[in-house]
Amino acid sequence: IGGSATENTYMLYIFGGTIIETETDGETEYRVSNSGAGPASLRKLTVTGSVTAIPDFAFAYLENVEEFVLTGDVESIGMYGFYNTGLKEVVIPSTVKKVGNYAFASMDALESVTVSGSVGLGTAAFYENRNLKVLRFEEGVTVIPNAVCYPYSSYDRTTGNTTYSSALEELYLPSTLVKIGDLAFAYAGTVTSGANSTRFTD
Repeated sequence: IGGSATENTYMLYIFGGTIIETETDGETEYRVSNSGAGPASLRKLTVTGSVTAIPDFAFAYLENVEEFVLTGDVESIGMYGFYNTGLKEVVIPSTVKKVGNYAFASMDALESVTVSGSVGLGTAAFYENRNLKVLRFEEGVTVIPNAVCYPYSSYDRTTGNTTYSSALEELYLPSTLVKIGDLAFAYAGTVTSGANSTRFTD
């Protein structure tokens, strides 16, 4: 399961959904057709066996799934691995060494994230999670990448304004931290509106 948005190896495809890759002005974007393809009653997924990696797009867009149970020692989570799923809490264990770009992005139900000290995060890992309240980086984390917690935004075509919404209430930073990337916590804990918007690419 997973590995590519274009090879139909992600789990949503099993249920009849399709991830579509497009390119606009040199930027790659993804959208999904039949986003409701995942069964509404599917709330929990259990993956057994010696799992060491969650590939790119593996569980993306399974928006009703609230719990994932993984056995084995997962060492990497690919880009968009859990994108737009229904998880309410994410705890990235110490076995994980790498988390891809946008791995836990656009998850409306997500309220709490804990990142273990051994984890290397990709750009915008928790991008546009509008209800994220608690973000905890444990001791050992040295780098927080660009736009890691960039807020949900909406654009008003009439006024030309972009509104940014963040529910962040608690942010825990470790003493081991060396670098915080650009706009990592932009507009944190606020609802603001402005005429300019910033867009990030991988």
